[in-house]
Amino acid sequence: MIEKVLDKEYSYIFVAKKESHKYLYEQVAMIQNLETCDTKVLSKIHNGKKQNITYNYINDIYIKNPNGKTKDPLKTNWCEIIITDTTGKKLYSNSFITNITITKNNVEDITQAGRTRWKIENENNNVLKTKGYNLEHNFGHGKEYLSQTLCSLNILAFLFHTVQDLTDELYINLRDELGTREEFFTAISFLSTMFRFKSFGKMLEYTLISRQSDENIPMEGYI
Repeated sequence: MIEKVLDKEYSYIFVAKKESHKYLYEQVAMIQNLETCDTKVLSKIHNGKKQNITYNYINDIYIKNPNGKTKDPLKTNWCEIIITDTTGKKLYSNSFITNITITKNNVEDITQAGRTRWKIENENNNVLKTKGYNLEHNFGHGKEYLSQTLCSLNILAFLFHTVQDLTDELYINLRDELGTREEFFTAISFLSTMFRFKSFGKMLEYTLISRQSDENIPMEGYI
């Protein structure tokens, strides 16, 4: 996977577990025993409690044994994050490999990016499955290409909604007014079924004004 990423001239940040990369961690252990591993230590307050954060990092170590069967031994850079409380109890730890040279200035960003990958995967999948997109349900439709088509449309819808969440003030205000995605989708589904609005924007505008007003809003100018 790393070789394919590098062939495309991309950078990578991947989780690196001890059980998956024995030779890599033999080098890490040796360097740590020699006390030549670079380290950065910080403290922060999280939910009112102090946490200590330790970053360890090493550049230019082999992911596979260069004396093994691999023709072109691959080098990588390794780092780990360890979060403990004031008693020394470990709250979180993870480790990553990357082709980006690791320094004291970027080790926090690299570990944050590595952790965010997990966050993106889980939160996106959870939203698509449980927040109104019905992604998993669509897998059962059709004998050939229908399920793939519905899946693609769902993902495209999620993409456009994400862009609107970031850039469209009207969309953002309406989402805040309605509360949940399910409520938003229910309102849009009802209005688009019952009325033919001049545009999607007009429908959002009418919905927002109606929600914020104590009076019945005439639909003239919207449909």
